[in-house]
This record gives sequence, C-alpha cells and structure tokens, in this order.
Amino acid sequence: MSVRFSRVKMKSGEKTDLFLVGGVPCSHKDLEGWTAYKSFCEGLDKDAPLSVSVETFEYGEGEAFDATPEEVAYFYMRSEKRPDFIEARTKKTAEYALLL
Repeated sequence: MSVRFSRVKMKSGEKTDLFLVGGVPCSHKDLEGWTAYKSFCEGLDKDAPLSVSVETFEYGEGEAFDATPEEVAYFYMRSEKRPDFIEARTKKTAEYALLL
C-alpha cells in the first residue's frame, strides 16, 4: 500500500504559501477543509488572481490511497526535520497547474 499526497503552492499578488494535502486536488472543493488553504484564502479579495500549482507524490509501494490529515501531518513533520524528505523518499506522480 502507498499513500498519496500533494504539495500545493498558492500565490495571489505578493502572498504565497506552500502546504501539503491528502490526495490529488482537482478543484477548490478538494482543498476545502484543509486549514492551510482556509488560512491562505482568508482576507483575499474574491476577484484577486490566484495561481495554484500542484505536485503529487506517493510514499510506499503498491495500490495508492489518499493520505489522511494525520498522515499529511507526519509528512510535514518529516519535511521540517529533513528538508529533502519528499524528494528523497517519495515518487512524484504528477505536476500541474490548478485553475480555481
């Protein structure tokens, strides 16, 4: 079994953020419920241009399942302790821009 998660980079004007979410986000609905997404969007003008890029990774072998919030927290913790953790220990499966 492998665990699938995505690294999301959001930018609006001078405001940028990089965070992890479980699964493969395809729309803003897939990001709703994630605290980092909510925090980024707070205070943004509803008409402000928004740029979103996504990289999806798998950790482990076998059939992939979307990471739970607890598993995402684990990957985040590991990345803080070892900045190259994602690149060194996972396999990138997709990279794309998301239109919101």
